[in-house]
Amino acid sequence: MLTRPVFPPSPRRSSIRVLLATLGFAVGGAPSAFAATDTAPELVLLGDRRVNFNRYSDGNYTMASLVRDFGNLSEVAPEETARHVIEKQALKLTLKAGALTEGGFIGVTKLKPSDECTFEFRVRFAPDFEWTKGGKLHGLSGGKGYAGGQSAADGKGWTVRVMWGAKGRLYPYVYHPDMPGKYGDTFGSTLAYAKPGQWYSIKYYIKVNTGEQRDGVLRIDIDGKTAFEKTDLRFATVDGYHAVDQLRWSCFFGGSGDDWRPTRDNVIHFDDFRLKLH
Repeated sequence: MLTRPVFPPSPRRSSIRVLLATLGFAVGGAPSAFAATDTAPELVLLGDRRVNFNRYSDGNYTMASLVRDFGNLSEVAPEETARHVIEKQALKLTLKAGALTEGGFIGVTKLKPSDECTFEFRVRFAPDFEWTKGGKLHGLSGGKGYAGGQSAADGKGWTVRVMWGAKGRLYPYVYHPDMPGKYGDTFGSTLAYAKPGQWYSIKYYIKVNTGEQRDGVLRIDIDGKTAFEKTDLRFATVDGYHAVDQLRWSCFFGGSGDDWRPTRDNVIHFDDFRLKLH
């Protein structure tokens, strides 16, 4: 399963390249003012946060709105952000017909480094969602944030995401130093089978391992119930690369190959993002 890595940035992303901004945000209150600048301000790393879309009216959800809500954002193409709109107080993302990574949304929000983290959101696949062979949902990463077939064997980075597959199967997808193949480790696990048109909550709990020890914890809950837990995981093995320090925006079809491609536009709704650094 081939995905385009976020690091290092591709020439396409370098050319448009980066919105990297930091803005104040008051949960439940009005968004602070956004001012575009020629140079990005000093990065303030994102800490605990809860974001929903109740204060928004239906309509475009701009790059500025996304940065206001989530604190900082990098490696995002403007056309990808334009695929987001607010619909009935939820965030609607349209995945483009015939496209894989280029038809979805990819980006990074940098976090305050933490050895322990919880990240949760709600997701709804549209009633007519076209599962194809599958695709990816948002997650977390650390260090070099390996993905897209990159080797994690040097122990300097990792990524944790959930994938959807044929017939709505949800399963873990993890890059780690001990993964058995070129692409992300699924551990042979199934979290749930999602039904189109129904809301689900996905919650990650991560406690990174110590040094080279096999004592890292990954737990994934679906609708409040533990669907996957591993307590002997090595996220990294090199000092300075263990911590959770990236919220990994990653929603697109693929994989690679035509059996992953949708034949038409498809919609996923998101809501109620919650991040807790322990």
